[in-house]
Amino acid sequence: EFSKLWVRSLTGELDIAIMEDPIYFMPLYRELLRRRVPVIASCQNLETLAPNQVKKKWALDFFKEELEILSRCRLVITVSREEDVLLNNLGIPSLYIPYYPGESVLQRLLAVRENRGKTVKDGFLAIGNAKNLQTREGMERLGGYWREKHLEAAAGKLLLGGINSAEYFTPGGFGGSVELLGTLTDEALDGILSRVKACICYQQSGSGSLTRICDMLCAGVPLLANTYAARSYYNMKGVI
Repeated sequence: EFSKLWVRSLTGELDIAIMEDPIYFMPLYRELLRRRVPVIASCQNLETLAPNQVKKKWALDFFKEELEILSRCRLVITVSREEDVLLNNLGIPSLYIPYYPGESVLQRLLAVRENRGKTVKDGFLAIGNAKNLQTREGMERLGGYWREKHLEAAAGKLLLGGINSAEYFTPGGFGGSVELLGTLTDEALDGILSRVKACICYQQSGSGSLTRICDMLCAGVPLLANTYAARSYYNMKGVI
C-alpha cells in the first residue's frame, strides 16, 4: 500500500532505482519497469526461503515468483554467499557484498575486544531477535538442550536474550541453568560480550546470513555455530 503512494510521488526522469526486497513493493516495482528505469534489488535475504515468511504449501510457487521478479532487475545485491551462487547459476546477475558493521557499531565492538583482555570469562551467550522464527526456534532448542544435559555444571550458564525475547521466553522456562536477559541496551550487551566465554548461534533453517556472527568476530568473541547458522562464514577464523 505504501508503494502505491510512492508511485504517485515519482517525478521527473530517473537514472536508476535501488529497492530493498522488491517483492514487498510490487506496484512501485512494476511502475519502474514500465518507465524502463533500471532496478537494483538489495536483498537481506531471499524472502521466500525463510520459512516464517511463507506458508509451506505456497513456498515453491512464491519462490518461483520471487526469482522471476529478481530476474527482471539489472542487478541483485546479496549479503549471502550461498544466495549469490544460487542467483548466478540461474542467470540472474548478482553481487555478493558481505555485511560489515558501520563505524559507530564497529567502535563499540573494538572496545569490547579490548575489554575482553581484562575480564574473567564465564557463561555462553545466545542472542537474537526472537520475533524471527528461525532465531526463536534455535534459541528454544539450545535452552532446552542446556537444561536437559545440565550443561551449567560443565560450561556455565547460558545467557539468552535479545529483542522481543521477553515476549516469547518466560522466567524459569529453561530451569536455573539458563538466564533470560530480555532486550538489552547497547551498554548492557557490551558488558556481557566483554566477559562471556563465547557466543552461540544455532538455527535449523534460514536465509541470508547472520550479521551478528561478523559482529562477534569484530568484538573478539569466539563464535560457536551449527552448519545452518554458519552459512557464508564457513572456515572463517573465530567461527567454530
